[in-house]
Amino acid sequence: GEEAAAAPRPAGEEKGKDEAGEGSDGGSDREGADGEEGADGDGVAEEDGRNRVHLRVPERRPAGSLAEEGEEEEDGGERLSEAELAAMRERVHELAAEVRANPERAELAVRLWEDCKRVTHALSQDLCEQLRRVLEPTQASRLRGDYATGKRINMKKVVPYIASGYKRDKIWLRRTRPEKRTYQVLVALDDSQSMADNGAGQMACEALTMLCTALTRLEVGELGVLRFGDGVDLVHGFDAPFGDAAGPAALASFRFDQDRTDVALCVEAAVKTMLAAAESGTGAGGRGAQLVIVISDGRLSDRERVERWVRDAAENGIFVVVIIMDAAGPDSESILDIRSVSFEGGKVQFRDYMDNFPFGYYVILNQMTALPSILADAIRQWFEMLGD
Repeated sequence: GEEAAAAPRPAGEEKGKDEAGEGSDGGSDREGADGEEGADGDGVAEEDGRNRVHLRVPERRPAGSLAEEGEEEEDGGERLSEAELAAMRERVHELAAEVRANPERAELAVRLWEDCKRVTHALSQDLCEQLRRVLEPTQASRLRGDYATGKRINMKKVVPYIASGYKRDKIWLRRTRPEKRTYQVLVALDDSQSMADNGAGQMACEALTMLCTALTRLEVGELGVLRFGDGVDLVHGFDAPFGDAAGPAALASFRFDQDRTDVALCVEAAVKTMLAAAESGTGAGGRGAQLVIVISDGRLSDRERVERWVRDAAENGIFVVVIIMDAAGPDSESILDIRSVSFEGGKVQFRDYMDNFPFGYYVILNQMTALPSILADAIRQWFEMLGD
């Protein structure tokens, strides 16, 4: 709601009252925007000449806690202790195995979706608020309308106002702020066997649930879900809203049993899906901002082909960010410890696996609590780059 100024009086009105009101409104708007931009200052970003982003942030708060102290949780969510979270994650792990063994039992998929939502409830709220500051409403704001109160006088209405004996007092304009978002977001999840071997499968399911829940709560626009491995499959398209009815089926479709990870095919399918959605004018998004969020363990091949499609995505204004599930444990190693081998000039060369990673924006995630901040930071840097 905006502060309303009274309609001008016939006599004795102080000059400059409306201008002062307008100036104070603009100042408060700017202060609010500055405050919002500074609210996510915990992230650390490193960027080189190729706009490569590798984000790591410290844990901001325990998992399951509220976004801010004293803030009430929404949607009936409960605050879970660390012990309760650990027990529930173990139950989710067992239930996920049961869902994959019995894909025909829809009630198991519903239970799995609800349990994943409960585990990630606080984090999805945090992510929603982080993205609310970054993904601004896409409709242009301007002063419009004829109101009895407002921020600026419509000078065309002043003469009729005086001629009517000061009765036709709807001479004010109001600042109509945009509220609707019309983004198109595609979440692509790696469904290969390597995700299960590296212990990243359950972590990826939690990330998928968190992302879909936060984006749906934010009413970001249109949301799609894609799975990939040795092939690609659009689990949920842009033509239908994503909600609790679509969540269980989408989550149950991931079995993490495909033989290989064709990341180039994933990016190619994502680009073609986004371009088709933009051309068909699905919903109100049109050629608005399009985002592709890839969730994977980062193991890939054919880097040149991947780079070609990443460049193609950038040329078409499609932002691609990769969330690398780095669930290193006793039976798996961190992606940061992997070395690649090449032969140059007849000599063996060893390099870090992440050197020359084909994606310009990527996030290495080893704890779920860091995802809201680092994902919002990556998207914010992309919008800043577009602005520059």
